[in-house]
Amino acid sequence: MIATGRSVGITPESTANQYRRDGIVFRRIRDAAPVAVHLIWRRHDPHPATHAAVALLTDLYRQRT
Repeated sequence: MIATGRSVGITPESTANQYRRDGIVFRRIRDAAPVAVHLIWRRHDPHPATHAAVALLTDLYRQRT
């Protein structure tokens, strides 16, 4: 919707940093409260990429805080 020019939206800074698009402008909202980011996965997920993804995302978000 935003890319079509029919709406505006509010998104966390992490989204603005990761999903840049031509024609879309992100502006910081002053004095906005921080937004918590949660990572979830199934407790007993046997997929081999799960642990690697959790480690990567944890590291990426730790660097931003």
